[in-house]
Amino acid sequence: MNGVINRHFNGKIFRLLSSFSLIIAIFSFALFYQIQNISVDAVNLYKHPFTVSNAANNINYHVISMQKYIKDVVLSDSNHELNHAIEQVNKHEALAIQEFDIIFKRYLGDVSQIQQAYDTLLQWRPFRQETINLAKNGQLKAAFYNSKNQCAPHIAKLNQEISLLINFAHLKAQELKQNAKTERHYGNVTLLIILITTLCIFFFVYRR
Repeated sequence: MNGVINRHFNGKIFRLLSSFSLIIAIFSFALFYQIQNISVDAVNLYKHPFTVSNAANNINYHVISMQKYIKDVVLSDSNHELNHAIEQVNKHEALAIQEFDIIFKRYLGDVSQIQQAYDTLLQWRPFRQETINLAKNGQLKAAFYNSKNQCAPHIAKLNQEISLLINFAHLKAQELKQNAKTERHYGNVTLLIILITTLCIFFFVYRR
C-alpha cells in the first residue's frame, strides 16, 4: 500500500518538476530572444543611423570645402592657383558623391529625401562651372556675382536637405536605443522569473 502511495506521490513530483522545467525552458528561450533583439538593435544602431549621420556630416564638410575653393577660383592670381582650386572642387564633389552612395545603402527613411539632396548637389555643378569659366576668361566680377547669386541658393538648399537626413538619423538612433532599453528590461524580468522558478524547485525538492 505504501509503495503504491509513494509511486503516486513520486509521479506527482515528476509531473511538477517537469512542469517547472518546461516553464524554465520557455522563459530561457524568451530571454535568449530578447538578448538577440538587443544585439540586432545594437548592430542596426551602428550600421544605419551612425553611418548615415557620419556620411551626412562628411558631405557637409565636402560642400564647405567646395565653397572655399570656388572662392579661391574667383580670387586666384595665377593659372596654377586657379587649376589647383578647380582640382580641389572636383575632388570634394567626388568624395561627397561617395558619401551619398553610403547613405543610399544605409538610410532607413524615405529614399526620395536622399535623392532630392543628391540632385541638388548635381544641379549645383553647372553654376560652379559657369563661375570657373568666367574666372578663366578673366571676368572676375562676373564670376563673383555668379558664385554669390547662382551658387549660394543651391548651397543653402543642400545644407537644409542634409540637415534633414542627419536629424532623421538621430531620431532613428534614439528609437533603436529605446528599443534596446525595453528589451533589456524584459530580459531582466524574464531572468528574475527564471531565478524564482528555480528557487521554488529547489525549495520543494529540499522539503521533500
